[in-house]
Amino acid sequence: YKLVRDAFFNHISPNASVDQITNAVIQSFVNKLYKAHKVNTAYGKVVKLKSTISYGLANHKLSYDPFIGVKYSRVKEKIEYLTERELAIIANSDFGDRLNKVRDLFLFQAGSGLAYADMATLVPEDIQVKDGTYYIQKNRVKTNVEYTAILLPNAVEVLTKYNYCLPVISNAKLNEYLKELQGLCKMAKRLHSHLARKTYCTHLLNNGVRMDIVSKCAGHSSIRTTEAVYGQLLKETIISEVGRII
Repeated sequence: YKLVRDAFFNHISPNASVDQITNAVIQSFVNKLYKAHKVNTAYGKVVKLKSTISYGLANHKLSYDPFIGVKYSRVKEKIEYLTERELAIIANSDFGDRLNKVRDLFLFQAGSGLAYADMATLVPEDIQVKDGTYYIQKNRVKTNVEYTAILLPNAVEVLTKYNYCLPVISNAKLNEYLKELQGLCKMAKRLHSHLARKTYCTHLLNNGVRMDIVSKCAGHSSIRTTEAVYGQLLKETIISEVGRII
């Protein structure tokens, strides 16, 4: 929020007063964002700016809403994830010591749904087992929302391999090395940390796990977030589930 706010005031003037926040200025900044970023990235920044303006209105710092009439939108992106076959290619390949650790971190994320920050702060005491099921119950680093991540077999295998102490590297390095791994696997899909998280959620949904359960596993702030991102997958799940009966 602070970065968006600062960028907005730099757009007007670093020393601008709230009186200078007009409808025209808002629209001008929104247009600038959409030219500089992808549609959904720009949309996210506009939403943050609108929240800041709403805060100013609620605390009587602004006399009117300069967002009235300002148009901004997002596009519905197709969810990209790895199939079980693609995951198997990665899991069964030997990339050498350095990239094997990167491979294992990716497989752990794909089997746990953890965001990078949550994986990076994981300690052995966080791993719990009940009736043979491994799970992690914590609050997300980014949002402080509680999650209960059920670990799939590939995540448990990675944990066991490293005696519950994952060989974590920085997120930037992880994504950089994943590009190398992608090239070695000759994959068309871009490998990155967040793709593993999407793969986990998609795998659960496509295997009939309810949307509200997936939302809890992922630690989304609301089931609406899960529906907005993964709702398009429901069609496949419905066809698959009814198909089993037929």
